Amino acid sequence: MDRRMHTRINLKHPIPCTCRVGQDEPMSATIVNVSVMGIMLEVPDLQDKLTMESCQRIAVDEYGMENGSLFSGFIGTTNWVYKTYVGVCFEHPIKGSNKELRSWLRDNDQLCEEAS
Repeated sequence: MDRRMHTRINLKHPIPCTCRVGQDEPMSATIVNVSVMGIMLEVPDLQDKLTMESCQRIAVDEYGMENGSLFSGFIGTTNWVYKTYVGVCFEHPIKGSNKELRSWLRDNDQLCEEAS
């Protein structure tokens, strides 16, 4: 049974970003999929970081977005960690609704399919 309250949407092109847990140095990452309340990151160097655990504060800043960023400045909480993947939950929605999120993704050529 899926515990998610919000539909995840896979990105057409992963969005490069940095993520910072607490006061640690920023790590390179990519945003793989999104929902109104969170994102999934792939963090290649995560295996070398012993500090990455669930329920830690994490800041994400994407770069290379021509039409503006969606996630920069958001502070979230690590919800889960698996290998090099991190589920991030935000306190506040990144868009007001799933429809608005899908529209933003479509406008930025990022709309793909719902994640399973």
